[in-house]
Amino acid sequence: MITFDLTDNSGIFIFTLHNYRKGEGRTYTSFGSVPKRLNSYALFNTDTEEVQILNYDSIRASTFDNSIFAFTIKPGERFIGLKGTSWYYINHNGQEIGYAGDYLFWKQYPVSYINNNIFDNQDTNVQSNNQVEDDDSSEKSNFIIDGNKIIHDNGDLYESDYLLKERINDVIICYKEIDINGNYKKNIFGICDSRANLLSEVKYDNIWASNNPIRNKYIRVKIQDKFGLISFEGKEILPVIYDYIDDCDGNIAIVNHGKKLINIHNLAILFETEGRILKIVDGWMKVVEGYSATRSLGLLDSNGIFYEFYNKKNHYLEKEMYETLGASFHDGLLPVYLPSKGFGYVDIDSNEIIECKYCEISDFKDGKAKVRLDCEYGYINTEGCMIVEKDGKEIAIPKKYDWAYDYQNGYFVVLKGKLYGAIDDFMHEIIPCAFTTKEEVDLTYSKISLHNCSSLDADYEEKYLDLLPPIRFEENRLVGFKSANGILIFPPVLYVGKFVEGMAIISLYGKLGYINEKLELVIKPKYDSAEDFSEGLALVHEIGEGYMFINKLGDVVISCDYHQEKIGSFKNGVARCEYNRSQPGRDNEDDIITKYCIGYKITW
Repeated sequence: MITFDLTDNSGIFIFTLHNYRKGEGRTYTSFGSVPKRLNSYALFNTDTEEVQILNYDSIRASTFDNSIFAFTIKPGERFIGLKGTSWYYINHNGQEIGYAGDYLFWKQYPVSYINNNIFDNQDTNVQSNNQVEDDDSSEKSNFIIDGNKIIHDNGDLYESDYLLKERINDVIICYKEIDINGNYKKNIFGICDSRANLLSEVKYDNIWASNNPIRNKYIRVKIQDKFGLISFEGKEILPVIYDYIDDCDGNIAIVNHGKKLINIHNLAILFETEGRILKIVDGWMKVVEGYSATRSLGLLDSNGIFYEFYNKKNHYLEKEMYETLGASFHDGLLPVYLPSKGFGYVDIDSNEIIECKYCEISDFKDGKAKVRLDCEYGYINTEGCMIVEKDGKEIAIPKKYDWAYDYQNGYFVVLKGKLYGAIDDFMHEIIPCAFTTKEEVDLTYSKISLHNCSSLDADYEEKYLDLLPPIRFEENRLVGFKSANGILIFPPVLYVGKFVEGMAIISLYGKLGYINEKLELVIKPKYDSAEDFSEGLALVHEIGEGYMFINKLGDVVISCDYHQEKIGSFKNGVARCEYNRSQPGRDNEDDIITKYCIGYKITW
């Protein structure tokens, strides 16, 4: 991890001061015309602890240190600086010592210079949401259709007796025109393969590619106002007798706009509802109140057995319905949501096995589920115990603690209610849960350890001061840091805000990120605007991504709707905002954002 700490470093460093000084004229940005700003550079010598400002348009030196975002030079070594179209040699004291050539000259003879993509060099395990693991398109035959001809990439040409409409995967919708009692003409449809072989009889009033097929296995067909289902081989799966075919998994089908569940082998009705049956997931279906409603009534299995879910309390049935249900059971547990409490898990008998207290949850897999409590993500087991790591091994923390962190420095930090404490390897509480932040627990443990091992020796006070957060100071509109005992940690060459909740905004090369009180770059600079942390979350904006709230690890916890504007920071569990003018009837209407995700996210 990148740390802005030079106490163990020596040498001469050149830091970029992005947009440090005024330029002539104006420049145009996505926000409009703004006064032009130019870079400057700060030369820092660790021996003298002096900072010298160099006003050059660009600087190049032989070595660039990505760990502190600075050029490094040795005593007696020179570097070059650009003014206008001319380069000049500069010595290690920052003095200009001669002409070094014009701008084009150094294009032919490049030296190491700042890489604008240095932040992307860090390894991340983030996978794009748009990445598709199994791309069916790679298995499709490469051909085009033209009239009644099918032309393959290898030159093969096949001619159909019917006109061709469009393809659905590797089959083609074909059709012909017929007379209706000599009064008018209409098209009827069927399907053929990529070699013009007819797969189904051409008899349907409509077959279409949009919103078709179901699960890449079945194709909806229509005669008059009724629907049926055929396979890609042209076999009839369901007769054309239904108001609509919603979903089918090969054994059961949801029909009539979610009103009925049927067995596709004998067409028996397994279940009917006045509400709506949603998509089949692992043999389970959610039943909701109405066609456009999101309030869940219960869960339906593949045999048509309906499970109504409710909250059991004090051994009698209380009709506080779970507002959101998961799609299926995993490891015997179903995700649920109670508006008054949060997300949790119930068993098949509706017993609340894991308390509804989380802001976000997921399905269990191999005995673990990813959850979010307030602003942080972690994992729990099927008993509701937090799973943390110690020396590469997974450890289950007692259920009485609401949250826990990985083992470090001989202890686990735990959370009970809203207060933090610490437990040892044997799950004994060595620091009571009485602190409002995790950092206070870490500092307290360090103080106790120092007191026990130092026996108040001569350097005790110095060691104690080393435990305290660094002191921020400003010079020339720039920020540096000293230790509590006055030792310079980092020179005043940074654009850093004040620490709020243990985090401070830092600007590097025109982008914003965050450092912690150990001066570690926790969240890499990639944002165009950023606010201080409040209640564990910070509001940031990234061009192309919009506004979002991130936690102290940089995880996106809440993505804001593009209709929302004037978004505030979190206070008392909510962030206030307004709807913008593109929302008719909602102009300047107040709204709030909570820390709860909008419903349980099911992957269909």
